[in-house]
Amino acid sequence: MQLAPVRSNLIRIDQRVGLPSSAVQALPAAAPFQTDSFEQSAQPISQAPVQPSEETSALLARALQLLVAIFAALAKGIPGLGGNDGAQAGADKAGKAGGKRNGNGKHKAEGKKANGKKADKVSDKELSGGKKVTGYVNGKPQKMTVFPVGNGEYLRDDAAKAFKAMQRAAKKDGIQLTPGSGFRTMEEQKKLYQAYLNGTGNLAAKPGYSNHQGGVAMDISNVGGYGTRTYQWLKENARRFGFVNDVSGEYWHWTYKR
Repeated sequence: MQLAPVRSNLIRIDQRVGLPSSAVQALPAAAPFQTDSFEQSAQPISQAPVQPSEETSALLARALQLLVAIFAALAKGIPGLGGNDGAQAGADKAGKAGGKRNGNGKHKAEGKKANGKKADKVSDKELSGGKKVTGYVNGKPQKMTVFPVGNGEYLRDDAAKAFKAMQRAAKKDGIQLTPGSGFRTMEEQKKLYQAYLNGTGNLAAKPGYSNHQGGVAMDISNVGGYGTRTYQWLKENARRFGFVNDVSGEYWHWTYKR
């Protein structure tokens, strides 16, 4: 057995775990460890065993010390032991670029963010069927154009493009986003608000102050709850399209805020 490679590896491990390498540095570049041949080792048991040299004994003792140090270092979470720093760094880099593969989806979503944004973008040419309406923002009327986004619902032009892009991205992941309630006229908002006051309807903003009247809010009808796959997808991806779930208790309500 050649001791020089062992000695070199021990020095490297010393440096990795932060222990002084003077003990190993002091070891001479040893000659090959002399052992009996296979034939000699096959002699009767009565033959005297081979005694290792003092240098070999010192090296083995140091190796044992280093093994103890390695286990202590691993317990403290020191990275890089085992000599595969480059491989680990490459794996980390690939994980950031392509997403995690451990099932939690965090880096998977990031990969989609990096690769899907341009592909999912909706151009002005893809918007059609717009209509001019009077919307309301903070109680003040505003003239705006809203565009259809499916299921008979409309959103303001920028919100409509973002929502359609989000629908497109969701579809690639097997998720359907069905519009339930988008832009609302003053009359529609008044009816919903009155139903809320009467206790026969959901929470509704005062007429003139609903984000629906500004053409930037969409109630997605098929979310189904906070624990559904659709909600989880929205939670992980909607923000990159500008949508946030900004009303507590309403998992279906998503507002465009760009």
